[in-house]
Amino acid sequence: MENILFLVIVIILIWLIFKISRLVWRIFGFLVVLFVAWYFRDTIFQAFYQLASFLPSGTLRETTNQAIAFIAQQVERFTQFIQQSLPI
Repeated sequence: MENILFLVIVIILIWLIFKISRLVWRIFGFLVVLFVAWYFRDTIFQAFYQLASFLPSGTLRETTNQAIAFIAQQVERFTQFIQQSLPI
């Protein structure tokens, strides 16, 4: 009976290790994607502006450009906040 209990505990521990490991890798992968997007933010925003230039409606194009500019401004503010917060 003790061997079965020990085996069940070992199986549960192995399962928890793999479960936590998958969660850690998912979080790490998400952070890598965020860092890459932040690093290439100027290129990404330029691509969005170019895509918006193909919109047929002038008002839709202008609204889209304003939204892209707003998001770019917020990202820049966040970048400045992080740079000021880090003790470098």
